[in-house]
Amino acid sequence: MVEHPIIFQGWGIRAVRAGTKTQTRRIVIPQLQKGMTLWTRETFHQHKDRSITYRADMDSEGLFWHLRNDGCAYEYEVEKWTPSIFMPRWASRDNLTVKSVRVERVQDISADDCQDEGIERIDRAEYDYDSDGAPNNKYWVMDDEAMIESFAALWDSINAKPRARMRGGEIAFYESFPWDGERRTEQYHGKPHHIHPNSHVWRIEFERASI
Repeated sequence: MVEHPIIFQGWGIRAVRAGTKTQTRRIVIPQLQKGMTLWTRETFHQHKDRSITYRADMDSEGLFWHLRNDGCAYEYEVEKWTPSIFMPRWASRDNLTVKSVRVERVQDISADDCQDEGIERIDRAEYDYDSDGAPNNKYWVMDDEAMIESFAALWDSINAKPRARMRGGEIAFYESFPWDGERRTEQYHGKPHHIHPNSHVWRIEFERASI
């Protein structure tokens, strides 16, 4: 069976595990086909007994109740996290089965798609942030336009930042993929910065499977 890792931020992991996120849009990802398995990567901490704590499970005060392999539980605060890119396959806790894949522009997204991306239709009074600084999957959206605006803000928070592209062990240029704007090239840290608004993306629909 062909498998690929896929990285999610904490809010995305929580939405996947809650069953409210069944789509994702990605700029660069290996060629996928229906039926393939994606295994999730997330920020984590490995203890001396090889047990794992996941940052997405952190409470509002940044604390955890950790159950060790010997059955003892205690509350603690993690001082050092391991970035999601370094999560090994055995530490992943979710498999996602690809249901469909197609290429589209990021702005082709509909309000219903936004909901499948994890954006909720709730009252603005419930809007809040988690201790990791990310929206807690409770955006203050109600109508279709606000749904898309909220997804656009989320998209830019991840993809509008310059990404370094390496060549020969050195940074050759930077790229970013904002929601909108003009396609252009600027200078960033002395290197070309190619800006690609409303870029083509992989629209991936999936369902969570047992692991």
